[in-house]
Amino acid sequence: VQLLESMQSELFQAAQTKLYHNTHRIDSYEDMKAKLLAAPSNNDENHSGDTDGDIPGFFLVPWYDDAENEALIKADCKATIRCFPFDSQHLAEGLNCFYSGRPATHMAIFARA
Repeated sequence: VQLLESMQSELFQAAQTKLYHNTHRIDSYEDMKAKLLAAPSNNDENHSGDTDGDIPGFFLVPWYDDAENEALIKADCKATIRCFPFDSQHLAEGLNCFYSGRPATHMAIFARA
C-alpha cells in the first residue's frame, strides 16, 4: 500500500508541475493567437503531444463572459474555454477582457484541442 501511495503522490506532483509550466498568463488575444499559430500541429508527425517548450498548453486570460465572442475565437483559431479556475478569479479585478476590452468578469482558461 505504501508503494502505491508513493507512486500516486509522485504522479500527482508531476501532473501539477506540468500543468503549472504549461499554463500561460496573457493579456491580449493577438498574443494567444500568435502562440497557437506558431505551435506545431497535433497532427504533425514530429509533434510529441507534450507541450513543454512548444508553448500552447493552456492560456489563463481575463474574460468578459460573452458567448458570441467565444464563438468568434473558436472560429478564428479553434481555441475554446476549458474552465474558469476557482483559485484564479481574484486576478480578474481591475483587468479588461483580453478579447473585447470590456471589464473582465472572471478569469478563463482557453486551449485548443
